[in-house]
Amino acid sequence: MIKYSTYHAHTEFCDGKSSAERMILAAIARRCPEIGLSSHSPLPYENGWAMKAEEEDNYISRLEYLRKTYEKQIKVYIGLEFDTLSNRPSDRYDYIIGSVHHVCNGGRHYDVDHAAVITRQAILEGFGGDKYKYAECYF
Repeated sequence: MIKYSTYHAHTEFCDGKSSAERMILAAIARRCPEIGLSSHSPLPYENGWAMKAEEEDNYISRLEYLRKTYEKQIKVYIGLEFDTLSNRPSDRYDYIIGSVHHVCNGGRHYDVDHAAVITRQAILEGFGGDKYKYAECYF
């Protein structure tokens, strides 16, 4: 029998739509043996998808509380999706997911997870229209 779990799940602490508790309860209902919740780490620039730095302690406290509350039903891991520009200590987490959600050029940050039209605009504005320079910067 295959037992399913996930370790890359975002809650309302970042760009997720559900509360951590609701996600844990859904995993329990589906008989998952464990779940990892992993908000996007705070970043040093404004954006609409990463956890705010001032919410990090609340995030950890809430997940520790839920881990204890549901420990007899499911194992809960506290994770963080650590972006290339993250400057947070990572030793407070059970695990880290590495990620790249932006490119930087000329002191500007360009998010890469948007529609193609936004990516084309970033290539034009930040990289003089050179898509290869954009790709090289990303990688």
